[in-house]
Amino acid sequence: IPERFLKAAHEPHGARAVVYCLVLHGSESTRQQQLELLMGAAADGVYQELQSLLAGRELVEPEFRLPLASIAISSLRQLSENQYVLFKQNFNELILIDRKVSLLEWSLQKIIFHHLDQVFKHSALRPFGKKSIKTCSDSIAILFSLLAQASEQKGITEQQAFGKGVESLELKLEMREAGSMGFDDFNRALDELALLKPLQKPALLKACLACISADGQLAPIESELLRAVAATVDCPVPPIRL
Repeated sequence: IPERFLKAAHEPHGARAVVYCLVLHGSESTRQQQLELLMGAAADGVYQELQSLLAGRELVEPEFRLPLASIAISSLRQLSENQYVLFKQNFNELILIDRKVSLLEWSLQKIIFHHLDQVFKHSALRPFGKKSIKTCSDSIAILFSLLAQASEQKGITEQQAFGKGVESLELKLEMREAGSMGFDDFNRALDELALLKPLQKPALLKACLACISADGQLAPIESELLRAVAATVDCPVPPIRL
């Protein structure tokens, strides 16, 4: 991780700038709109910090996005409640500025705000779920379809990757085509899976890992999606061995 980004992620002003930087768009015109938004809306000093990071933005390799976000989350816990509300509002506006949400943006949104909402919204602990894996088969089909098609599979088909996850849970499910699903579907699926019985959640995450590692590799976006699922269902990520 570039030293400049690592240092910034360890303090609240820099952490906000780092997160904003991670979701800046690849298109120059869209990125300029995002920067104009932040110039007028970001808290004092944060936009200036972001400007100092821009030159090194391309040096942050995809596999370091999650570690950077994790460091930033710890620093963001130090924000005041008002600062947090503004940060969250800016983040949500940034990712919607092009009227599309990418898998990376969705994953970071799930990971970052799952952890921080618990701090700033003083959310009550979620009651123990009572659902079983077999009663959530539709949601699992949607989730595994997303995971299997999130990144190019090496040497196997998307259907085979999907099958690895399904096989792990001893289910019979049909893969959904990517074009037939949207983020509302993903969110509803995860909301239902968050209500699984506690002892069934590790099995779900192990099946997710089986799906994304079926080709013997783990792409950065697959790791980010796995972390997003784990955060949403409140269950630790299983050990990853390829």
